Amino acid sequence: MTSSLPDPGKPLPQLSRRVFVGTVATLGVATMSGTATAAPTMVTLDRAAGVARLGGTVHALGHTGATWVLVAADGSARRTRGLAGADIADLTATEGVLVAVGADDRSAPAVWESTDGLSWRRATRLAGVDGHLTAVGAYGGTALAVGARLTLERAPRQRIVLRRTASGWATVRAGGLGHTDELAATAVAGGPAGWLLSTVDATGSLLATSPDGLEWTPDAVQPRLVDAAVRSLSCTGGRVRWVANAMSGSEGVTGALGTGRRAAPVPADALAVGVLDGRSYWLAGGHLVSATV
Repeated sequence: MTSSLPDPGKPLPQLSRRVFVGTVATLGVATMSGTATAAPTMVTLDRAAGVARLGGTVHALGHTGATWVLVAADGSARRTRGLAGADIADLTATEGVLVAVGADDRSAPAVWESTDGLSWRRATRLAGVDGHLTAVGAYGGTALAVGARLTLERAPRQRIVLRRTASGWATVRAGGLGHTDELAATAVAGGPAGWLLSTVDATGSLLATSPDGLEWTPDAVQPRLVDAAVRSLSCTGGRVRWVANAMSGSEGVTGALGTGRRAAPVPADALAVGVLDGRSYWLAGGHLVSATV
C-alpha cells in the first residue's frame, strides 16, 4: 500500500463507533474479507491494526474471521501466514522488518515480525503472563512495545514494556509509568528528541516522554489531550503529530503538539488507524482513506 490511499470524497456508509476508554484497546479498526489464495482480492474492512512504512511502501494489516491480510493501496488484500489466532493491536517497521504486537491465542503478550508483510514469525512471547501489547513504535534501530497485564475482567492492571535492540526483544523496567498501570496504552513513537507514549483515561489521553524508553515523565509541552483517544503518534520533521477519536462525539481529530487540534477531514464516524509522514489513515465505510494531518 502506498501513501496515496484514496482521499475521502463522496459520503460513505456509517459505521458503529467504538472508543477505548480505560480498558484494553480493542481497536475499532478493520476486518477484511479475503480468499484462500495468495492472489490479491478486493476487500471491505471492519478492523485494521495500524500502518507502517517498509521499503518505501506503506503497509496495513487487516483481519477477516480468523485470517489477517495485508492491504494494498487499491483496497486489495493478500492473506498472511503465521498470524493464526493472533489478536493484533498495532504495527510499525524497524531495521528492514515489519513488527506487529498484540496477544496470542492463549492471551499471552506477543510480538510478530515479517520482512514482506505476508509471512510472519513470532519473535517473542511472554509465557505465563495474561496480558496484551497494544502499542508499538520504532526509531533508530530500537523498537518499543507497550501494553499491560490484564485483570480477569480484561482491564489493564500493570504496565508492560518490551524493547527491541540488535540482540532481540526483552522486557524492561520502565520508571515513571506507575500512574498509567490501569490505563490502555494506545500509541508510542520515537524521534530525535526521544520517545512519546499515549495512554487513555476517562477524559482523554495522557502523554509521557522518555529519552531512552526506560525513564518516563509527563510531557512538558502537552501532558494531556482532553476528549481525544490518541490512536497514533509520529515524531518526524521536528513535529509530533497525532490522530485520535473524539471521546464525546463521532468525529476523528488530528493535531500537532503545541499547535492545538482540529477535526480530521474525513467522513463522520471514521476511525483513526495511523499517522505517517504528515498523512493520517482512517477506516471509513469499510475502506482505508488518507488525509493530511
